[in-house]
Formats: sequence, C-alpha cells, structure tokens
Amino acid sequence: MHTRLTTRVLIGISSIAVALSVAPPAAAAPPARVAIIVPGQGQSPETYQLLAQALGIQGFQTRVLGLAGTDLIGDAHDIASTVDGIRGRQPGSALSLIGHSVGGLSSRYYLKVLGGTEHVDNYVAIGTPQYGVAPGCSGDIARQVCMGSKFMQTLNAGRDTPGPTRYYAIRNEREYSDGRLDGAQCRLSAIPGVPGLNGRFDHGAAPYNPLVWAAVSSSLSGGCPGAFVTDPDGTLRPESTLRSTFPN
Repeated sequence: MHTRLTTRVLIGISSIAVALSVAPPAAAAPPARVAIIVPGQGQSPETYQLLAQALGIQGFQTRVLGLAGTDLIGDAHDIASTVDGIRGRQPGSALSLIGHSVGGLSSRYYLKVLGGTEHVDNYVAIGTPQYGVAPGCSGDIARQVCMGSKFMQTLNAGRDTPGPTRYYAIRNEREYSDGRLDGAQCRLSAIPGVPGLNGRFDHGAAPYNPLVWAAVSSSLSGGCPGAFVTDPDGTLRPESTLRSTFPN
C-alpha cells in the first residue's frame, strides 16, 4: 500500500513538472515609455513640470534635466549620460527626447554627432532654431546658436534627421525660426500662444501652453499630427528658416 501511494505521488509530481515545463510564459510587461525633457537656456526644471505632469497622465515616465543651455556640446554629453543610465536600468524602454528652444539643439547634437539615434525613438523640438538665429551672434544667449557658427555647421552638415529616430517640430505662432529640418520630419502647424501669459512673444511661454502639451503627447504616440515632409539633404539655408519679421 505504501509503495503504491508513493508511486502515485511521484507520478503526480512528474505530471505537474511536465505541465509547468510546457506552460506558456507569463505575458511580458509592456516596455516603459520614458520622456526626457531638455530645457531652454536659463529655464529651470520647474518651468516644465506642467508638461511633465501632462505626459505622466498619458503613462510616460518623465525626467526634466537641469541644464543651463550655454554650452550645447557639454549639454549633449550630459544628455548622453542620462540616456545611458536609463538604458542601463530599463533596457527595453521606449525613450523620447523633448527639447525646448536650444534644448532641441543639444538634443539633436547628441543624436547626430554622439550616436544617440540608436537609443532614442522620438525627438520633439519645441521652438528650436534649428539653423540658428541672429540674436545668437550678439545677444545674451549661447553663441553656438549664431547662424553659421562652427556648432551649426557641424549640426546641419549632411542629413539633419539621421537614423531610425522619428523627428517632430512644434512651434508657436511667434518664433524667430520655423524649426524646419531636411530629411524626414513631421512639422506641426503653428500653435496659438497663451492669451494673457506672454501675448507678444510666445517662445518662452511654450512650456505652459496646453496646446503644446497635447502636440507633444500626440507626437509621442507614434503618428504625425502635422505634415510629414522629406526635404532633400542640403536644401535648407539659415535664412530660409527664419520668419520674415521677428517677433516684437
């Protein structure tokens, strides 16, 4: 009797082991969606908290960097360190870069020059003067933003939108630059400013604009909420990307 019982137990254990060995694995958790926000020059991380919260509601993990925006190459290396850290902790995450103003330039330098395209799924530029602006030549902003600077020549040599990364451009109605890039890019229609907040010049007010939040969120969904364009490499010139009249 004892032998028969032991045999039945062993058979039962063997059956369970076989069942476990052939059972389908549990469904893997969907990859985390991480959005890194790179601020404009002189903007504190607090400026972007509303944007970060809006993205958080959409299920994004957000990280707002504390960069000064005065050394764009140095900032690009800081972005690289941040991305590497996230990739190390969350290797399967879907990662996006959102750059406001000159933050879009340091972000694109990371993608193009430092090889970041293999790590970043989406690049969203908000009010970024992609080919430079005249105030960068003499004003109190990063001199690398000056049209024709060595930084700009390096950034815009050849294809502006390399790699598998998807590129998006968002701008307010009042900007120095239209934010165009050659290559594949999704360009959104100009977004109205925030009434009563900064009615004469909406560049700095973009992080507070709910329409900008919605445009960023829509871009990160993987579609193109604007017009998808593929300008040939080398067809853009700095002058062609500037508004005919600067904002007051």
